[in-house]
Amino acid sequence: MLTHIRLHPINIIKPTKKKKTVTYPFRNSVQINLKCVCVRTCTAIFVRAGLIELYYIFATAWGREHYTLYGILLCVFAILLSVGACISVALTYFLLSGEDYRWWWRSVLSTGSTGIFIFVYSLFYYHNRSNMSGLVQSVEFFGYSLLTAFVFSLMLGTVSFWASLAFIRYIYRSLKMD
Repeated sequence: MLTHIRLHPINIIKPTKKKKTVTYPFRNSVQINLKCVCVRTCTAIFVRAGLIELYYIFATAWGREHYTLYGILLCVFAILLSVGACISVALTYFLLSGEDYRWWWRSVLSTGSTGIFIFVYSLFYYHNRSNMSGLVQSVEFFGYSLLTAFVFSLMLGTVSFWASLAFIRYIYRSLKMD
């Protein structure tokens, strides 16, 4: 038995257009954001001969070697500051593109997390490269290493914050309201 369906405008279902949703990978996840930036920053430092310089610095401070490559150290330091500033500006741009305007502390933590890398390298140096033993030497080594990592975190965090602030001021100064 065939039944007839009357076609009435109420019975016709019109297909609706689905809106394309754009997903931003850095939008609401601070942990993923910081992990990606820490990996990027540490990789940039690693590529720019940071590990070799850290080895020489640790060998000079805790060993009996003399450091003679001050010009190269200055170049690596300048590269570290410029790469940190560029990474922070890129992260701030990604956050603002995802309509997340909480960029203040994320810009500080983006390259400030490099201090974690320095402290982890000091752990590696203590266990694999040095001949230190005893409680006093260990406490002194890890105390100074933690202090150095903290100073680098503050220094790089400050540089990245000011770079992001300059970027924000630049892009908002060029906006024109009609």
